[in-house]
Formats: sequence, structure tokens, C-alpha cells
Amino acid sequence: MGLGQLLQQFISHEWIKINHLPGKGFEGDSQAILKLSNIKQFTIKWFSILSLLLFLSLSIGGYFFMKQTSYNSGIPISFWLAPWLVISFLKSLQLFISPGVTFLEGINEIENVNRFRFSQSLQERITSWIIIIIGGKLWLFSAAAGINIWGQFNFFKKKYSSILKDLIKLKSKKMICGKEKFFLYNVNMQLVLFLDI
Repeated sequence: MGLGQLLQQFISHEWIKINHLPGKGFEGDSQAILKLSNIKQFTIKWFSILSLLLFLSLSIGGYFFMKQTSYNSGIPISFWLAPWLVISFLKSLQLFISPGVTFLEGINEIENVNRFRFSQSLQERITSWIIIIIGGKLWLFSAAAGINIWGQFNFFKKKYSSILKDLIKLKSKKMICGKEKFFLYNVNMQLVLFLDI
């Protein structure tokens, strides 16, 4: 989505002016901390909305599409309904937690993120082959998505739990003064350009 790259740029721009003190929060330029907090609020809000829309469109749209296909081919709905709903939920959850990795890239943890992505890719492939061998059929996709989510949570917990916890604790404020308005305008302009509205 281009939103991830946009967030990464804004996070890295503010991160230069901030230091993280594990367990104590952030210190440095108060405006940069405020902007980082507002980026966090923006991200949580929009990725929650996008995740919900993805789940609804996949589950409902997929149900009607697959129902018609099942009717034409004689495959019972019970064969694909549960795996479809589970994969719809897991893909929505994946979308919701994806800004965590974007945040880490924005704070210059690219080397660790790339190592994580490589190991995650291996875990997904191994899991997929295991599911194929044991005859998991349509559950293959859910298992791969589940391993992806599990891997992300473990990665965050193992290496970055302190910084992510402190980021979640940050309080955001309404942007009212000139510089903050410019920042909000800049985010909106980037979104307008990205969406080509």
C-alpha cells in the first residue's frame, strides 16, 4: 500500500530528534514526540478501519462468490466456509499489525527487520509443506498467515517490546498551532497524492 512507506518517512523524520529510554519513554524535541504520538494515533485509526473493511469485504464478498462457485461445481459450503472465514480474519489481523514493522524500519532497524523477514519466509514455507504433507487442504493459507502473525508478535516481544510499549503509552494531542497544522496538511497532501483524488 503506499501508506506504509509514507508512515516510514514521517517516523524516520521525527525519530532523528528523539531518544528512547527503555521503560521511561522518550526524550528530546517535544514537538517531535508530539508528532510521533499523532502518527501513532493516525496509524492505529486508519489501519483499524482498513483491517475491518478488509475482513468484511473478504468474508462477505468471498462468501457470495464461493457460494455461487460451490453451487455450480457441487462442492458443499461446509468444505470451504470455515477456512475462508479464518483466512479472512488472519489477513485482516496481518494488515492491522503491519505498521509495527514499518515503525521499526522508520527508526533504522532495517537490518533486523530484513533478518526477521527472511526467517519468517522460511517458517511460512516449512509450515506450508507440513500442512500439504498432512493433508490440510484449504487450511494451508490460514496456517501460513498464522505463522506470519505469530512470528511478528514474537519478534516484537523479543527485541522491541520496550520501545513499542512506550510508543503505545504516548499521549497524542489535537494539533492546533501553525507547525502542527502544516504537519497535518502535509500528511493529508501525501494521502491525496497517493490516492490520486
